[in-house]
Amino acid sequence: MTCIARISASRKIGGMYKALGEVLKKLRIKRGWTLEYLTGQLGDIRGADSSGIQRIEAGKKKAPLELYVALATAYELPLSTLIAMAEQIPGAIDDASVDEEESLIASYRAMEPSQQSVFRELGKVMARGKGLD
Repeated sequence: MTCIARISASRKIGGMYKALGEVLKKLRIKRGWTLEYLTGQLGDIRGADSSGIQRIEAGKKKAPLELYVALATAYELPLSTLIAMAEQIPGAIDDASVDEEESLIASYRAMEPSQQSVFRELGKVMARGKGLD
C-alpha cells in the first residue's frame, strides 16, 4: 500500500468507526436498553463492559471484530447490515478524499513511465519520513 493510500485509508476507517458507534448507540436507545442491559447480553467478550461500549458508541474506541459481531447479534442484525447503516451516516466515508484520490490516480496514469517512477520514489521517501513505511 502506498503512503497516500495508507493515510486515506486511516481517515476513512476513523470515520467508519465513529459512524458505527453512532449506529450502535441509536439502536440501543431505540430499543430502550441501558448500557448495563446491553453488556449483560454480550457476556464475557473483551471490551464488552459499560465503559467500553460507551466509548465505542462515542467513536473513541475501536473494538475487536468479535465485539462488533456480538453487538450485531444482540441487535439481531448481520454485521454487514450494521456496516451498511454506518456507511449512510455523513462523514463515514470521506467523499472529498475519494475525489482527491481519483484525481491523483488519473494524474499518475497520465504521466510518462519515468515520471511515474519518480513519483513512486517520492512516495517512499514521504512514507519513511512520516513513519508510515
